[in-house]
Amino acid sequence: DAPASLSDKILTVSGNVEQKEAACRRIVDKLRVLQDVVDQEPGVFVIIVPSSAAPAVIGTKGSQIKEVIELSGAEVSVAKESIIGMNDQPIGVTGTGGQVVSAVSKINAILQDLADRGRLQPTDFRYRPGSVREDQPPTFGAARAAPATGGNPRTNAKFVVATQVAGWIIGKQGRHIRELQDNSGAHIQVMKEGEVPPGVPATDRIVEIGGRPDAKAEGIQIILIAVDSMPAMSAPRETVMLIPRQLTADAEIKDVRQMSGCEIEVRDLPAHDEGL
Repeated sequence: DAPASLSDKILTVSGNVEQKEAACRRIVDKLRVLQDVVDQEPGVFVIIVPSSAAPAVIGTKGSQIKEVIELSGAEVSVAKESIIGMNDQPIGVTGTGGQVVSAVSKINAILQDLADRGRLQPTDFRYRPGSVREDQPPTFGAARAAPATGGNPRTNAKFVVATQVAGWIIGKQGRHIRELQDNSGAHIQVMKEGEVPPGVPATDRIVEIGGRPDAKAEGIQIILIAVDSMPAMSAPRETVMLIPRQLTADAEIKDVRQMSGCEIEVRDLPAHDEGL
C-alpha cells in the first residue's frame, strides 16, 4: 500500500544484514536495467525512513550523512519534508550500483542501531493508512506554528541530564532545541541549574517535555535520538527520568521491564513526590 500522493509502490525488505544487502543489490540492479543505466553510469535510487530517525541519519551538523557519502562515494540527500500522508522522509541516493548499495547499507546500519536500542519499532516501518491525513502539510523539518503547550502538565516527561548534555540539546543560541520543538510539536524546555529535587546532583539539569500526547511521545523520541547522536565519549550510557511515585511500584516497573526488555533501577527521592 501507499498513499495516493505517492505514485510509486513501497517495497519493504526484512532479514539479517547480509540478506538485506543482497536483496538491495538485486533491486538496484533491476532498477538500473529498467532505467537503461549502464555499468558505471550514476543512477538514482530512493529509500524512505521514519521521520523520527532522520536526525540520526543526518547526524550533528551533517556528520553522519557526510560519513555515508565519503565511505560509499554516492551522493546522498535527505528531504526536508515528509511524504504527504506518511510519517516518512525520502532519501535520494545517486551513484553507481555499488555506491548506492554501499550507502543504503550504511543508512540501514544506523536504523538497525536505533531499532536495537528500542528507538524504532517494527510498526515505524509500515505504512498505516489514516495515521497522517493526506491533505495535512508535511511537518518534519518544515516551518510550523509554535508548539502547543496543551496536555496535562502532571504527565510531562522529565529527563535528568548532565550539564554538557543539556548544552547539546539547547544548541548554539538555542537553535537545536527550537528545531527539536518544530520537528516534534512538543513543548521542550531545559530547567535552570539548581532546579532539581533533593537527591539529584545540583549540577544536573531537567529536560521537560509537554504538550498533547502524540506530540509528547514524538518529543521524547526525538530527544533520545538527539542525545544518542552526541560524540561517543560524551553521550550518556543510561537514561534517567523523574516519574510520579505511584509509577515506581514494583508491579508497574515489572510491566515496563517485560514490555521493553530494558534494565530498570528505581531510586526513591525522600520528601519528593517523584522517583528517579
